[in-house]
Parts: sequence; structure tokens; C-alpha cells
Amino acid sequence: MKVKSLNKNLLISDTNYTVFKPSEFISLSQEYDSKTIVLHDDNLKKYLKEIGNNFKNEYFVQLGFTANVSDLFTLGHKENKKLAVKDYEINDDAFLDIKYSYESEKNQLWYKYIPKFIHEENLNYLKRELDKSRLLTLKDDSGKIIAITMIFNSQYYTGEVIDQIGWIWISNTISREIKDEAHYKISKWFKDNLSKKFYQAGIHIENIRSQKFFEKMGFRVQCAHITKR
Repeated sequence: MKVKSLNKNLLISDTNYTVFKPSEFISLSQEYDSKTIVLHDDNLKKYLKEIGNNFKNEYFVQLGFTANVSDLFTLGHKENKKLAVKDYEINDDAFLDIKYSYESEKNQLWYKYIPKFIHEENLNYLKRELDKSRLLTLKDDSGKIIAITMIFNSQYYTGEVIDQIGWIWISNTISREIKDEAHYKISKWFKDNLSKKFYQAGIHIENIRSQKFFEKMGFRVQCAHITKR
């Protein structure tokens, strides 16, 4: 096992992630006085099931997916023309749409694994970042919000400034045709809006639907941030 302290993060690599359990986490976090441990490995994907099972209770596990422009695929189809971009005059209106989209996930498995206080912190964080964010909101011909995503500058665990995908949501009650168009417009928007070296997206380890979407777009899981709740 390799252990490295970098920018207040404790990085673990080259270990058997199938047997990396809470007992090892507690021992390392006490030894290095670190509340969060970052598992970092190019082969992390094949261990996600074991990591999820090992830290299912009393831990918050956030996966870090990354991609640069050359990695990205454009998804879906552009010819439907059923969706329009929603513009905002004030950030309060944008936050109401973000909050609506966030809370619409309440019945999803990943949402239930996250404590209430972390949900509140997530929403407060997104609200604070709105002034510095690039935002894309898609609405259908009735004006209903069916997709929303936001990007802002953030710091990678290595210390470099990257583009953070702070939130992305696509309604799961829309038709295949509408979903294809939303996928196309969002994935193209990502390709057009990368301003730093690469994107990072943080996805809860139980949010399988979101993981699959990012993988289709060309993102790869690079790390897992584990924090005791």
C-alpha cells in the first residue's frame, strides 16, 4: 500500500481495495489526522462494488470522474428540436430550478444513503457557487424543466484548478426522444465549455445511473473520497 499526504488529502494507492475496510480507514485517519481518505488508482473501477459494500454504513463515498475534451463523446440526437435553453435574470430563479431538480431525486437509492445535513450542505454550496457558474437549463415546449447542469472552477486533490461539474440532472420521466436530445445538448455543451485542463464530476458510489451516463460521455473514475459521516 502506498500512502501519501497531498494538499491536506490522504491518498491511498496500490492496495487490495477488496479488503480495505473501515478498520484500515480508522487506523490511517487517526495516524495521519485525516477525516477523508482518497483511494486513487487507474484500476479503481473494478473494485467499486467491494468498496461500496465495505463502506455502506456510516461512511460517505464520493467517486471522482474526470475527462478532458479529447475524451468526450457527443451523445443522443440533435434533430428533435423539442427543447429550448432557459435563461435567467436572477440567480434566485436558477437556484429554485436546481433545488427542484435535486429534491426530485428523493426516491433514488443514492439520495437515501446521504445524511440530511450533507444534502443541505450540497444545496448551500451550489447556491454559493451560482455567481461563478456556467449554467445550462433545458425546458420543453410547455416550459417544464427537464434537465439542468452547472460548471464552476474548483480545486482538484492535487491542487490544480479544474472545471467542476457541480450538478447535473435529467428527468427520468421523459420520452426517449426528449432524453436523446437532452443528452446531445448537454454533452455538446460540456465539449464547448471546458475552460481548464479537464472536468471533474463527483458522483455518489450508489448513483449508478449517473455513473453510466458519465462513462458513456467518456469520463473515467479516478478516485474515491471516503469520509466518516
